Amino acid sequence: MDKEAKVYKIGRSEDNDIVIPHNSISRYHAEVFVDPEKNVFYTDLNTSFGSFLNGEKTTESIVLSKGDKLVLGDGQKINWEILMQNRLNLKDVVEITEEAHTENISFIQHHWDILLIYGLIVIVLLFLNVII
Repeated sequence: MDKEAKVYKIGRSEDNDIVIPHNSISRYHAEVFVDPEKNVFYTDLNTSFGSFLNGEKTTESIVLSKGDKLVLGDGQKINWEILMQNRLNLKDVVEITEEAHTENISFIQHHWDILLIYGLIVIVLLFLNVII
């Protein structure tokens, strides 16, 4: 029986143990620690999109229990129980949402609504400046 503790790093950066190429995953998103007794501890690394355990956002280290549903970012489902078997195959561990299979969208495409509102504000301010 394997009595060795293991730490798995999860994120978008290539130097993680589990690389998830998705916009909602931070470069260094989380760590999973499996102790010699096969207890699994999950820590979100203070990411923008966050991590969710059974639908609740996690903000501190948590112990995972059989049947817990772990989701990273905006929908990347993690089959964390596979990690207890020391399997790092991305297809086994992560259910990547459809967006992850597309190329990274540009900043403008991702923030179009904010840029549109900003543009309208600028136009209104310019218009008011001309009138006054």
